[in-house]
Amino acid sequence: MKILEYLKPENAIAKWVVILLAALFVFWLGSLAWSLWRHLVYRKEIKNCQDVRSLREHLSAQINDAEESQVLAESRSGEELFQSFQSARRLENDGPIARHLRAIFNAGWTESALDARALLKNTSDELFRLNSLHRSLLSIFIVLGLLGTLFGLADTMSSLDALLRETSQLNNATLSQSLQRLLGTLKSAFAPSIWGVSLTVLGVLLFAVYTRAIALPLSGLLERMTLTVWIPQLMPT
Repeated sequence: MKILEYLKPENAIAKWVVILLAALFVFWLGSLAWSLWRHLVYRKEIKNCQDVRSLREHLSAQINDAEESQVLAESRSGEELFQSFQSARRLENDGPIARHLRAIFNAGWTESALDARALLKNTSDELFRLNSLHRSLLSIFIVLGLLGTLFGLADTMSSLDALLRETSQLNNATLSQSLQRLLGTLKSAFAPSIWGVSLTVLGVLLFAVYTRAIALPLSGLLERMTLTVWIPQLMPT
């Protein structure tokens, strides 16, 4: 197909830029797929923790106990209680969801203050920390593509300069062949830019679908569970 002629650069540097673009895009796709899998795991963990009655019962028993010695004794087993709950709900050890829920449980257990919005922000930043990398790579595709095109044009211009110097020494047939070969090289010099723009457009579409279908629902689920279930039940005061 004729369109393929525009996607195969003849300049060596432009070729390596196209190879680098392809490798980066494969890495980007792998990173996005890994984030997708992790977010599905986190979503499952959140849904597994919809019922926190076992933790609430221990908190209620502690609050109703008026003897200080008994409170201190129970406080020493607070971490053990949460670890038991964590194992039962199959939460990842020291994962973001486990740390998020542990912070709420510890605040209710020790009757201390908790900034829910700050906690949600910290957990969300950890859940979606790779999103900035995904966006940065999408912008790098275009920059690398332009860089490859510039190298291709520079190489073509240098070849044209050499050809003009030898014009007087060439016959018409040789000159025609040289110009055709030069124009073919010039045509393929834009291949890196075409690759860069194409991969960026494809990446933006995939990232938008991922954000819409996975990231935003996960963030909303975490906020809803935190504000309507976990904090009201684990921090009744």
